[in-house]
Formats: sequence, structure tokens, C-alpha cells
Amino acid sequence: MASPTLDSFCCALHNDSNEPTKQLAPYFRSPTYTTVCLVFAIFGVLGASYQILHNHVILERSSLRRPTFILRGRRILQWLGFADLMAAVGVILRCVVWLMDENMMRGLGLDEFASDFCIVTSAVTQYFYTATYMWTLLYAVDVLRTLRGSGGSMVVYGLWAWLVPFVLSTIGFLLLFVPGTNCHAQGTNSFLRHFPNYMCVYLPLVTVLVSCPILVRLSLSRIRARIANTSNRFSNRERRTLLYLRFKFVCIIVAFYLCWLPNLVNGVLLWSTWPQVPVQPVVVIWYFMAVLNPLQAVLNPLQADRSPFLFQTVLNPLQAVLTSPVPLQAVLNPLQAAVLNPLQAVLNSLLYRSWDSGSPSIGEWLAERARALAAWCHRAARPHPEMDPLLNGASKSYDSLDNNG
Repeated sequence: MASPTLDSFCCALHNDSNEPTKQLAPYFRSPTYTTVCLVFAIFGVLGASYQILHNHVILERSSLRRPTFILRGRRILQWLGFADLMAAVGVILRCVVWLMDENMMRGLGLDEFASDFCIVTSAVTQYFYTATYMWTLLYAVDVLRTLRGSGGSMVVYGLWAWLVPFVLSTIGFLLLFVPGTNCHAQGTNSFLRHFPNYMCVYLPLVTVLVSCPILVRLSLSRIRARIANTSNRFSNRERRTLLYLRFKFVCIIVAFYLCWLPNLVNGVLLWSTWPQVPVQPVVVIWYFMAVLNPLQAVLNPLQADRSPFLFQTVLNPLQAVLTSPVPLQAVLNPLQAAVLNPLQAVLNSLLYRSWDSGSPSIGEWLAERARALAAWCHRAARPHPEMDPLLNGASKSYDSLDNNG
């Protein structure tokens, strides 16, 4: 995965020191961990391939019909998928070699170059995953620039997305593996050799984690102002448009945080506990990284192309409940009376029955509660003509807001 901790294992393959990296290296080379990495990297390849081909088809079909900024966003997503694809391929190559039998590796002559092969595959993986950070950031930047009326250039975006990761990865790996690949050798300053590589990995990651929510919030403010200025009103239709765009942007941020927050936790945990590193928590975080890092290539097409479906199936029913004229307390009170209070009474009955002989039997009490629950469900199932969910049109609360505006 894209972690400087795993990069340092490449120089620990022939290391005889007792540093924590040497103690953690067997978990990195274990068949279980390698298999998990391989399986989810294959999922990453499939997701990235779909994202590349899907956006290519859209670009081919709509190159003359759609505005330039929409096509530019599709190209950014296409390059993001390409970076995910190459990173997953690097993980697959490393995992396949690690799963080989030692005799097979010796026969192919790979045992003598195990450290060099580890360095190359780690560099490829780190470079392309850092490129995914940059393309994600550029997608948010391009949306904001478009809303401000100054569209970006794909040439500038490409130079930024490919050159910045190249410079950072080169600096980190040169300081870590030059002049010798044994970065844990006696007499070397581990801090000076490892810390620059950590900074080159986590600096762009933290930048994207912090910048994306800010850029999305600025973009949503621009969209809200533009909608209001264009239609001179902010009715139910405009609210739904803004809510959908907010939902889509939130999906982008949540997917990125979900996939890369374990990497940040891993780095903080290692540097805050070194050299007494807690082995088990670190290994558990590695498995989260092995699963979630490649899944970025699966989640990106979902939030980019299936957000209308997710919006319809997830957010519309929730919004219909929240915008209903029926007060929320009117729903919670019967629910508490039929479910929470009976549950508390059951616990009290079980706790105090031994010395409370006058209480009814548990069977009688449960039957009474079941009847109460059935009565509540019957009342709740009655139609409410005054309810007008957002799915079926503007609610009365929205109409009143529009009329007052």
C-alpha cells in the first residue's frame, strides 16, 4: 500500500537489527497479508478499468454536445482512474512475487534482487497513489474555478498531477535508499533517512484531506448564490438541485477519507510510539489499508456516475421524513412508549422478579406489550392526507417559504 512504513521494509529484508521495522517485516511478508493485498488490488484494477473506459465512452459520445468544463471534469476522472490502475498493478506485481515459493524465486534469479524489486514496486505504488491525491484535489479546484468563471487547463493540471508526485517520491526514496539500501545499518541516522520520506508521502495526503472540504464548501456557496440569482427564487426545485450537488460532493470527500485516513493514523501511531511500537494495532491498521486503499478505484466510479441513484434511494426518503409537517416528536413519543419503555420494564422485571412476587408474569407482560405495539403500528399505518413528501412534490412548508419569499 502507499505507506512509507512499507517502503522501509525493502531495506529491512537483510537487516539483522532489532528495530521495530525488522520486527514488523514478517507481517508485511506474511501470506495472509499479501493475499489480502492481492485480492483487493484486483478489485482496484477492475474499478479503475471501468472508470477509464466509462469516461472514455462519455467523452467520445458527447465531445460536441457538452460544455467544456463538463468534459474537463470527465478527463480528470479518467486520469484519476489511470493513476489508480497503475498503483494497483504495482501492488499486484509485488504480491505475486511475495507469494512465490522461495525455490521458484531462486530459480528465476529473483532472490538476489528481492530488495531492489521491493524498492521499485514500492516507488511505483507510492508515485501513482500520490498522483491520485493530486487528481482528486484538482477535481475540486476545477469545480471552484469553473464556478468563478475561470476554467483550468488540462495541460497545467497534468503537469501538476504528474510532476509533483514525481519530485516528492524521488526525494523521499533517494534520501531513504542512497547511498545504501540498508537504511537500518549501524551508524546511520534513522530519523534523517526515514522522516523525509514520511513527509513526502503524508504532506500531499494531509493537504488534500484539509483542502477538499474547504473547496467543496466554497463551491456549494457559489452554486447556491448562482441558483438564487438565476431564478430570483429558492423554491423546492432549487433546494433539490443544491441538495443533490451537496450529496455528490460529500460522497467524494467521504470516499477519500474512508480510503486514506487509515494511512494517516498509521503514520501518527508509528511516530508517536517509536521505538516501542504496538505491533498488533499497527498490523490491524495495515489490513485496513490493504482493503481500503485499492477500493478508491471502486468508490470513485460509484460516487461520480451512480450518485443520482444513491440520491434517490438514500437521501430522498430521509428528506421526506425530515421535511414532513408531522413533528418529529410526534413520531418519537409513540416509539418510546411502545418500544423503549417496554424494554426498560423487561429489564426491571428480570432484575427484581426474585423479590417482587406481586408483578405479573413475563409472558403476560410481553403479551400486553405486543398488543400495545400492534395498536401503535395500526395508528401509524393510517394515511395522513396532510403529509406531502418531497418525493412527490413541494411540501407545505416549502410552499409557505416560497410564498413568503
